[in-house]
Amino acid sequence: MASDIGLRYTSRVRMPSGVTGLDERIRRGSLCGTATVWLLIAAVAVSLGCFRRRPPAISAEGVVGRVMTPQAVNATDVYRRAGYLTAEGPIPFVGGAHVLAGPDSNGALVVVAFSFPNRSLTFAHDGDQYRAAYDVSYDVRSGTTTIQHRSARSEVRVGSFRETTRSEESVIAQQVLTLAPGSYTLEITARDVGGPNTGRASTVITVPRFTASPRISVTPVYRVTPRLRHEAAPVLVANPRSTVVFGRDSLLQLYVEAYGGAAPHVVGIDVTADGVSLYTDSITLEPNGEIHSGIVRVPVSRIGLGVVDVTLRSRNAGAVPTRQAAVVRLGDELAIASFDEMVQYLRFFASSERLRALRDTTRGRRAELWTTFLRETDTSPATEDNEALRDYLRRVQAANAQFREDDVPGWLTDRGKAYTALGEPDRIAEPTGGDASGRGMTVVWEYREPHMQLVFVEQSGLGHWRMTPASQADFDGAFKRLTSCTGCR
Repeated sequence: MASDIGLRYTSRVRMPSGVTGLDERIRRGSLCGTATVWLLIAAVAVSLGCFRRRPPAISAEGVVGRVMTPQAVNATDVYRRAGYLTAEGPIPFVGGAHVLAGPDSNGALVVVAFSFPNRSLTFAHDGDQYRAAYDVSYDVRSGTTTIQHRSARSEVRVGSFRETTRSEESVIAQQVLTLAPGSYTLEITARDVGGPNTGRASTVITVPRFTASPRISVTPVYRVTPRLRHEAAPVLVANPRSTVVFGRDSLLQLYVEAYGGAAPHVVGIDVTADGVSLYTDSITLEPNGEIHSGIVRVPVSRIGLGVVDVTLRSRNAGAVPTRQAAVVRLGDELAIASFDEMVQYLRFFASSERLRALRDTTRGRRAELWTTFLRETDTSPATEDNEALRDYLRRVQAANAQFREDDVPGWLTDRGKAYTALGEPDRIAEPTGGDASGRGMTVVWEYREPHMQLVFVEQSGLGHWRMTPASQADFDGAFKRLTSCTGCR
């Protein structure tokens, strides 16, 4: 468990646990955490050949056909395109800034929150735990002048080595800044105290003058206690990526405050994707002391998958609409464009029958069928996670890095699909034969389970490896057996 916050996942909404003394830590402006989620499996395979021209087209296979490299493998790009704060460097944090009304017209409260994986930090033994520390600096600039600097050191404590290697959102850092109305550049640097890893990002923050007209603020949260006064510091745990997991989380939670105009404030909610309305609702914000506030709970099953835009509009005359991006994804390491896209990525994970059931279902039943799919493909049902799916998606990433052939994504090449479906071979024999250019060389992958050898032939001298017909038949048979029963994928 981390020293500050531990996040766990429930069947409804991701909520924090282990939050003793949380309110005081938030007032100090330092927050970090860890979530007991998935184990990173690092798998590396051997890549051969050089790539200079387009290889022969790969024909469609099974129900899903050929697809391009999944965006799921690089979720940071999805967040960047959606306008999130995204870091460059070995600490790949993602987050955002949310502005709340301050004590008067000359000050506003800016909640800055971001998250990154445990594996970005260097952990050391500390008794029966593992401990890591990281520093974060926040620099606010107006033009070339630094008008505010904050820094904090935080610790992460976990109970096992397994937790040190998690690659999903594990650590949450949160800071509250006080700024006057205006436009600023915020620069954030996160540094691993025990190692060389660093992440840096910058974003533009625009702080409005809240007394000028009716306004709404929105902050994605895991947990919140509504404020009673404008000068009060927010008591909340932000959801830095405004992200929920489809099939596990039921609701996306947004904390909303409204200022100005006559009470009560009725706020309309519209969730869209690519200009198409997915969900509409409204909420009445009740007065809590000086502030009208409420929690919007958007049902995940109603808004589908991928990046969506949530727009909140007060029905008070002259109110300025507020927009917030949100991401609905299929796993903690995934951010994808659509449900159909995800089904295609699973072509080497599950049988065509299971994928067809997912692909052909109606939008309203997707969450139910995805939950069933997770249960039936879970090789370790006693645990909270589907380790088989997690490891499969990590192999997709490794295959893309190791086995790309010209413009063909690595996981769709013959070596890549074997690696993605079956895992790293137990033994790879050195390439043999072939002419001076390498054409005709063969390489053999040996697997103990399933017990077989797969033979790949270099066809062009340009690094294009193909399974022999006999090996293709063996692979097809092994994959069919692997995906033919519940709990076997």
